Amino acid sequence: MESNLSSFAKNSVSVFGTRILLILISIVSSIIVTRILGPANRGVMEILVLVPYMLVNFGNLGVGNANLYFIGKKTHPIDKIVSNSLSLSLILGAGLILIAYGSFNFYRESLFKGIPFYYTHLVFWIIPFLMFQKFIQYTLLGKEEIASRNIIVLLPAIINFLITICIVVIIKLSLLGVLIATFVSNLSAALLCFYYISKKAEVKFGFDYKLFIRSVKFGMIPFLALLVINLNFKADVILIKYYMNDTAVGLYTLAVTVVEKITLLPEAIGLVLFSKVSNITEEEAGKITPLVCRFSVLSSLIIGVILFISADFLIPFVYGKDFQLSVRPLLILIPGIISLTLYLILHGDLTGRGKAKITLYVFAFALLLKIMLNLFLIPLYGINGAALASTISYSLGALGLVGVFAKINSISMLSLLFPTREDFVRYIIPFISIVKRRDTLL
Repeated sequence: MESNLSSFAKNSVSVFGTRILLILISIVSSIIVTRILGPANRGVMEILVLVPYMLVNFGNLGVGNANLYFIGKKTHPIDKIVSNSLSLSLILGAGLILIAYGSFNFYRESLFKGIPFYYTHLVFWIIPFLMFQKFIQYTLLGKEEIASRNIIVLLPAIINFLITICIVVIIKLSLLGVLIATFVSNLSAALLCFYYISKKAEVKFGFDYKLFIRSVKFGMIPFLALLVINLNFKADVILIKYYMNDTAVGLYTLAVTVVEKITLLPEAIGLVLFSKVSNITEEEAGKITPLVCRFSVLSSLIIGVILFISADFLIPFVYGKDFQLSVRPLLILIPGIISLTLYLILHGDLTGRGKAKITLYVFAFALLLKIMLNLFLIPLYGINGAALASTISYSLGALGLVGVFAKINSISMLSLLFPTREDFVRYIIPFISIVKRRDTLL
């Protein structure tokens, strides 16, 4: 158990450190881009970029999750898994591109009203790149190649930042420049994935139908669970655009972008936990996960309180007075996002055990609740209503998942929420010491 916790902590620190660097880069880039674009153009950007990311989440069929599990359990050769991933990225990606263009034409006078058609080429054609990245990142996690996965995530973000500075700030291409930077950074990420995975496996075009069917069968439930949580994140954006306008979308998505930083550590831990649980016994996982939950709730609560106190000053100071109206939805979202950290951890554990169906059922209910609340609250209270709907649905969904997980493992719900004195003495203080040692080395 101690050795598992040690390697788990080191991998979590590694992923967390990468996330920190990504957040720093994205914050600086976001400040520059948001100030230049303003609320309306930021809203247009969010709607455009939403399309490829949502389609990849809809269309990947859970193959990435299956890759991680199969690699971790060593049930299939990595060469076949990688070859299938490359072929599926192209086949599924091509189909999703056609769906993206069809959606644009169908919703041209509503969701995409006023958006130039030529913008779509830059965002829709990143779909195969996004899919290949997803498949290969999960494959590397299955091999516990955390460092390689971190580089693949980090370098394209740096490229995106540099291109954004050059095109948006210096050449002043505004929204078009942001979309160009998005395309180039995703292309570079896909090429990096190809480079790193080619050192671990023979990469070639090939399609193993039986492996594909097994991947879909295993990955479908985790895929649907992640799809539901992604819809939880994005459904309100679509409804805000439907009921309101691009400016409202820009104001709301800024609030969401800032408040989601609370999930930085839990998301990193949940990702590593999925990888770790796929490689250890259920008994060992049952000892690690409650500790991880308690630690994540504490860290998220601290970050949430700091953000709550500083938001009224921070948002207009950093992003400009045009975004003052983002403050209230941000404050409303904080309790819901803190609750969501529990979902991120427990989903990682249950998926690693092959029980993602539980998170699917719980958050399918949360999604339906959120949509119904949005339909009622957005016409009445605008983006503040959308934020309230999110907080209610996230909180009830997380509470339900905690209850189910506690029952399955015959433990108290409180044991997943509140750190104990022993946690600080045995685990949390040593975890902090690992972070400090890494900082010293860096």
